[in-house]
Amino acid sequence: MIVALYPGTGSAELKLRRNTVKVSWDDNPKRRSPHEPRIVKHGKQPITAGTGYKIQQFSLSSGRVSSMQKYAKALVGLWLGLFGPSVGAARAGFSKALVGLWLGLFGPSVGAARAIGEELAVLFHDNKALAQYCSLPILRDCADQKRDKPRPVLPPSGMPTLAVTNFNVVCSVLGGFITLFGLVSYLFKEKFYLSEALISLLAGVVFSPPAANFVRPLEYANGDKLALEQITLAFSRLVLGVQLVLAGVQLPSRYLKREWKPLSLLLGPIMTTMWICSSMLIWAMVPNLPFLHALAVGACVTPTDPVLSNSIVKGKFADKNVPKELQKIIIAESGANDGLGYPFLFLALYLIKYTGEGGIGQTGGAGKAMGLWFYETWAYTIILSVVYGAVVGWTANQLLHWAEERKFVDRESFLVFAIALALFILGTCGMIGSDDVLACFIAGNAFTWDDWFRLETLDDSLQPTIDMLLNLSVFMWYGATCPWASFLDNNVIPLYRLIFLGILILAFRRLPIVFAMHKFIHQIDEKRQAVFVGFFGPIGVSAIFYLYIGREFLHQLSTGDVERPDAEALAETFDVVVWFLVICSIVVHGISIPLGKLGFYLPRTISQALDSTRESEIEDIEEPRSFQIRRRNRNRREQNRSGDISAPHGAVLNRGTVIPAIKEDTAPSSGRSTVVGRDIGTIRFTADSISRVG
Repeated sequence: MIVALYPGTGSAELKLRRNTVKVSWDDNPKRRSPHEPRIVKHGKQPITAGTGYKIQQFSLSSGRVSSMQKYAKALVGLWLGLFGPSVGAARAGFSKALVGLWLGLFGPSVGAARAIGEELAVLFHDNKALAQYCSLPILRDCADQKRDKPRPVLPPSGMPTLAVTNFNVVCSVLGGFITLFGLVSYLFKEKFYLSEALISLLAGVVFSPPAANFVRPLEYANGDKLALEQITLAFSRLVLGVQLVLAGVQLPSRYLKREWKPLSLLLGPIMTTMWICSSMLIWAMVPNLPFLHALAVGACVTPTDPVLSNSIVKGKFADKNVPKELQKIIIAESGANDGLGYPFLFLALYLIKYTGEGGIGQTGGAGKAMGLWFYETWAYTIILSVVYGAVVGWTANQLLHWAEERKFVDRESFLVFAIALALFILGTCGMIGSDDVLACFIAGNAFTWDDWFRLETLDDSLQPTIDMLLNLSVFMWYGATCPWASFLDNNVIPLYRLIFLGILILAFRRLPIVFAMHKFIHQIDEKRQAVFVGFFGPIGVSAIFYLYIGREFLHQLSTGDVERPDAEALAETFDVVVWFLVICSIVVHGISIPLGKLGFYLPRTISQALDSTRESEIEDIEEPRSFQIRRRNRNRREQNRSGDISAPHGAVLNRGTVIPAIKEDTAPSSGRSTVVGRDIGTIRFTADSISRVG
């Protein structure tokens, strides 16, 4: 039950099952200064309620007071959404019960009080915020009224001073989630094979405004949707930049130069086909969508995401099932094609700008659009970023070599050097307007061109730790900022078509072309691996990045204060389609591995349980042949092109010396290891040391 107190003069009486609440108010500016503290009276005891509404009387009468007496001297005020920068409080002394009346009177905030055991809730609110929460007629009547913003007033003496600010709430929520997730991270990631992106996305949904309302992105942007877009774009840039520098560092020496043929196939015909297939499917499924608009939307979901790709190239599942060379080519492709999404996106955007709606307010037509695409997108954005990234990466490598030889750099600064390099490139490339994402990947690979930094940091966990923190934070942010309501209510596409579009994109965007060309990519040895690489081309952070790059471009097409109709329609299509496809990819790719393993293990486990003649228990069940991605009993010797030599168990090395190896099942994040039998491991020889790996 809610009583709304709003400006004016009047009174209200609310009858509950046990109590009757009588409230009267007077907000006549002639009688009292607008900023003078209001006085609330209960019986003979005055109550200072703060600078909110001028409440003259607050009384509570009841024929049965015993239910309140058992809460004597107890703070039973429960507050709803303490968003504002200031909170007032009131103290009522009926039946020796301390009831907090939390008045959230500043900004878009809500304050409320509730007596435990009673059906009583009093809502105090300013008019601006009432307009956002109008659900009762009494609220709608006062939604359009305006009043001066009151000055903050400290709570009465004796009351605790709370600081429920946005910063404190965000720190509590983010820190609490990461702490709780860390307690079960090994179980979720290495036993259940669930991706941390899916888990953090679900956490963001739980804490978002439609749910618990702990994380409020729009309020952090002061209610400005354009500012919220800029925040999300900057956050995505930060995560991509750090991820791509680390991806470049992970690749072996001169990898881009040595593997240019398979990479050219993946980044050339395969990526172009992915763009065309995605655009055709979007054009077919979204009603009344121009083909140029479909090309722009398809460009956003064309690049594969390096953040989500980590779930299939790292960890226990990848170590057991994905060959090392296949892991490397997936990392290289996802890193390079993130920056190469610009040409696909801006080809469509330039054509829309100069030819859409008759090129309103623009001159030059399609010729100018193609000219801009060549010299601004290709020359300035792509080629310049490649050159800049290579120069900065090589220079950073030489400087770090020089400092390390003279013992000028400590270990902590050495480990964090790659992350600092990512921040530097993001800032400088962003200022000159070039492709900072592609520059970060090129710089990371150039930085470890001689393989020195990669080998020096191979066993350190600082970079994976920073990587994990960024991943958890960004996907929690996506869960809170995703326009969930627009999937049901929009002017673009009905929900059933949207779901069908998600299925088609995941099935036909990448899988057919990779399967058709896998024979030309030597890292893909067989059809099973081609299906795996074709299916796991996730859509994630890079799609959100290009979504807001596109929206930023569309905002510039407005004529004066009027936005072009086609630009406005395309912006809504961006929001609905791209966000939905990102959510589909996170969910489907996040649960594919656990569902796949469950589908193969469950029948076998049931048959073993029903087999009464089988007495021995199998501790570690080997993956069935139909699920394995790595070939069995591969007799050929795998040569690690980074300089490592892999030798099978019992190999004769150095004039007959037999070196056995025991495979260890190691949790990457926890450092624990357990021997799982006499499985064959490999021996890695480097110039400085010999280490055993599983």
